[in-house]
Amino acid sequence: MKINSSNILNYIQQHNVEDKIFLLYGNNFGLLDEICKQMMEKLDFNLNDPFSNVKISASQFMNNENILIEELSTLTVFQSSKNILLDIRDISSVDTLLKTLQTTFSSNFKNYKLIIIASHIKSNSSLIKFFNNLQNCLLVPCYEEDLKMLESKVKNYLFKNNIKLNKNELSSILLKLSKDSKINKNLFEKLDLLLLSEEINASIFCESFDDNLETDTNMLVNSSLCGEFTKATKMLYSSKLSKISSTQICRKFLNKLKIIETLLTFLENGVTFENAISKSGINVFFREKDELFKQTKIWNKKSVCLSINKFLETEIKCKLNSELEYNFIEVAMMFIHQQTSKKL
Repeated sequence: MKINSSNILNYIQQHNVEDKIFLLYGNNFGLLDEICKQMMEKLDFNLNDPFSNVKISASQFMNNENILIEELSTLTVFQSSKNILLDIRDISSVDTLLKTLQTTFSSNFKNYKLIIIASHIKSNSSLIKFFNNLQNCLLVPCYEEDLKMLESKVKNYLFKNNIKLNKNELSSILLKLSKDSKINKNLFEKLDLLLLSEEINASIFCESFDDNLETDTNMLVNSSLCGEFTKATKMLYSSKLSKISSTQICRKFLNKLKIIETLLTFLENGVTFENAISKSGINVFFREKDELFKQTKIWNKKSVCLSINKFLETEIKCKLNSELEYNFIEVAMMFIHQQTSKKL
């Protein structure tokens, strides 16, 4: 059963959610993080309590295919049910993931609540079909904000703060907004702070949406992996201004590199690019095909492997020293540039 991300909290409030699985997925990474956080609060998740609450990372899940079975089978003494958060955003091989999940849910478990947070998965993916067929599973897609949604948000904000724009000004702002909910939320929070100190008119409002506002991590990652280092570093600076988390950027790089690695394996085995891209185990949106084709011409498996290791190290460094997180990412992007320069 699919349920809109805007309705999921009401559903939790109004229904019995014991023994439920919640699958969060989509390409709006900011919305994924926000909805997951809100759901965890609503479902009384407390990851500081390891006896009743468990977080399983992608690496833990892939290194131990029985880990989820073990957690679901273990009863908790202090609460009526066990809360489990399974983060599979770093897993690119849907086929391997699906096989493990099929084995896991071939058994029935009781007294648990499970949130699974994934990245972008095609709606016709075998993984989506599998979860859709589970009677106790709710699918919560978190897709990019479309133009109508963005326009509605901007108009509501303008009305609430008595700011008037003409059609051209409104159209210009809509073009500069991100499709990621978290980026837009950060911007409006910044405008709220500005409102505390001064009255915002149409001119100030429009100036707040500079040309570098669109800091889509997809564009940043694709530019970097296509060898466009200068363009990518400008986007990274915009990401810093928009407060995009370093973890989100690192994971986006890792996901894309793993997709390229999978495609290169298919191509080495004589599969055409078109056939490789359509394989159910590769989650790619149609509009990314041209960029991916270019990237498979630039990259080889050795360079991809080195770059994956580089971003795994970078993510750890960012978590250990948040003050230098964007410096670490820029160094990793320089490493990416060195790899792509060999073929350009």
